[in-house]
Amino acid sequence: MSQKKFKDIQDPEELLVEVVKILHKLKIPYVITGGFAVAIWGKPRFTADIDVVVELLPKNIETLSQELCALDEYSYLVVSEFLNSDTTRKGSGKHSFPVGVTGANKVSDARGRKPYGEHGSRALASDNVHVDMIKRSLSTGKEFNFIHVSLGMKVDFWIVDSEFDKKRISRAVRKKIKNQNVSFISPEDLVLSKLLWYKKSNLERELRDIQSVLKHTKVDLKYIQKKSTEQSTVDIFQNLHKKL
Repeated sequence: MSQKKFKDIQDPEELLVEVVKILHKLKIPYVITGGFAVAIWGKPRFTADIDVVVELLPKNIETLSQELCALDEYSYLVVSEFLNSDTTRKGSGKHSFPVGVTGANKVSDARGRKPYGEHGSRALASDNVHVDMIKRSLSTGKEFNFIHVSLGMKVDFWIVDSEFDKKRISRAVRKKIKNQNVSFISPEDLVLSKLLWYKKSNLERELRDIQSVLKHTKVDLKYIQKKSTEQSTVDIFQNLHKKL
């Protein structure tokens, strides 16, 4: 019996493209946001994950789970609440992976020479836990995470739960990555999203990302002014814009 072949993904862009191919195949509306979007519209910076907003239907859950877990032999899915809030990374570079989920620390190296064991990816998949994870995420509105152990990266899937999320998807801008069309959040909606995150977290990184986008991309300032007023972040935006 021949062993199943998994994708030999070598870098974050390849992982992004493979995930997007799955979403296109399943006709799941999505938009890429977060650090990858900042790299498109602003100055590239390090990011340890890929952020995807998805409009997911129950009928797609099982196939999405199967397709994602076929990308890497020791990959797994988890709802964010099961990851440690201060998730750390073992190793460095492509030989690192997020920990905080039972079984993750049982992987001996980046290529998964040792199986997870009782609570690892393959066992979880056989018990349909991956599917249950996504169903839980869909019902609670919390994001779920796909962990690509060999590459040491996490893909965060954020479930659409507002009109703003739907708007972000409908206003997406397509860019070519490794000859694949990828739908990225528009620069204006990225700024608005970062404003909301700053309002919630007070993290300076969000402001730096906004400044990066405004410095490198021409945006529709009237649109941002209007929408930031609606979401009560206009003062933050105006103060930031004055400093440019």
